[in-house]
This record gives sequence, C-alpha cells and structure tokens, in this order.
Amino acid sequence: MLCQACGKNTASVHVTKVINGDKSEVYLCETCAREQSEIDLPFAGKFPLHQLFTGAFGNPSSLGAGAVKKPLPGGLQCGFCGLTHAQFDQIGRFGCSNCYNAFGGALVPLFRRLHGNQQHMGKIPARAGVDVKFKKIPREVLEKKAVEQGDIKFYELASLDIKTKIAGKRLSVMLDNFIIPPDDIPEDVRTSITHWSQWIDYWAVDWNYRDDTFHNEWQSYRTKQNPTIELTAANQYEQKGTFTVLVKVIVILGNDTTKALQIEIL
Repeated sequence: MLCQACGKNTASVHVTKVINGDKSEVYLCETCAREQSEIDLPFAGKFPLHQLFTGAFGNPSSLGAGAVKKPLPGGLQCGFCGLTHAQFDQIGRFGCSNCYNAFGGALVPLFRRLHGNQQHMGKIPARAGVDVKFKKIPREVLEKKAVEQGDIKFYELASLDIKTKIAGKRLSVMLDNFIIPPDDIPEDVRTSITHWSQWIDYWAVDWNYRDDTFHNEWQSYRTKQNPTIELTAANQYEQKGTFTVLVKVIVILGNDTTKALQIEIL
C-alpha cells in the first residue's frame, strides 16, 4: 500500500482513530510520518509521533492532564547498543534488536496498554473455528522439476525446548525437549520413536551469532559406531557481555530447526 500523504512510498505507519464509535485509518510512509511528526488525537491534541509509545511507557506529559507518572525501572540499559531507559522514553524507539530483551519486563505494561494483551492474538477470532498451522517452506520449491512431480512436502514447524546454565563465564546449553507434529511423519518412523531425542540426527551451536552466517563452533551427531547423541554443550567465554547463541537441530527426516538465545555473561 502506498502512503496516503505522498502517494509514492510504501506505507509503514498505520494510525487508527476511534471517536464515538466512528473508526478512521491513515497509512503513512516513514518519511511522511517524520515530516508531519504530528498526529491529531482526540485525548491529547497534537504531539510528536514517538509519544504514542513513550506516553504509554509512563510519560505523563503525553498522557494528558491529571495523569500520574509511575516510577520507571531504574538502571535499565541495553548491553549491546548502550541505550538507556531514559533515552528510550525521550526518543520513543530502540537502538537495536537486543533492546527488546534488555527492556523486556518494562515492555509488558506497554503492550497491554496499546493492544489490551501482551500476546498477539491475530485478526481471526478463535470462535471462527479456523485451524492455523505454521509450516516450513522447503528449498525444493525452487526446483521446477520437483514441483511438477509433486515431490514438495511442507512440514509443520517443530518445537525445541532448551535449558541454559551459567557458571562464571561458562555457559552450558541443554536440549530439554523436541516436539514434531505427527501428521506429516510416516507411521513406521513415528512408532519407532520412544524418546524425543531420537528425532535428532545432528545439532550444532554458534556461541556468538552476529545475525549473519551460522558458524558451527560445536556439534554432536550420530554415527554407525556411536549412535547416541550428546544433549549438552558447553562453552567458556573469554570476556563479559551479551551474546546471541544460535542452536541448530537437524532431524532424521532432514528438516532443520533453529532457536536463538540471548545470554548475558557477567
């Protein structure tokens, strides 16, 4: 959808107004939203766009007269980009993706005020009886021959549970459970599995994932000589900091599942 202000750029800001039951919507691109920077709201006149968020975070000046400011969590700061809670309250945006973890506890009241819930419930109500499943798009969809022959299979996403333990600068990662929806699994394979770990053929860990290429820094896999697989991996960090640990699991069917963990070494 194009921006309703300039008609050129793609709209990325969606503003909804409900006054006496009458709903109106406007879609703006980021540039126009910044240039206009003011949105007319019925309860607070005009104020900068970023105060839509900082006001909900606890800034009484943007909540209107009579609002009572609640004490903000003290000492909160992103360990990656250095943004403080006070700076977020001023600019209304985060400095990096790690800020969501650093300010996680303070975000819950914000989401509840903005959305009425801290979890995204979707646009389709449960009473509609719609069964939504998330499935992985296989690489074979890029192969014309495989598509024509009907060899493409879409597997439902698996669930991977991981536990962590930190002792000083040493991090231990333990696979705790792995659940694969049974619908797409051949019956002979499904009945032969007696423990969840038997689904796993290989798994690896990137101890300092930087949102780019996965680096295989630790691995455990099955062989004919040793069919068992380790369920715990450990790493000794040389320095303190916040690290993204990426765990990749390959199952016996060839599908892979990844999970990212935010770890703080003190």
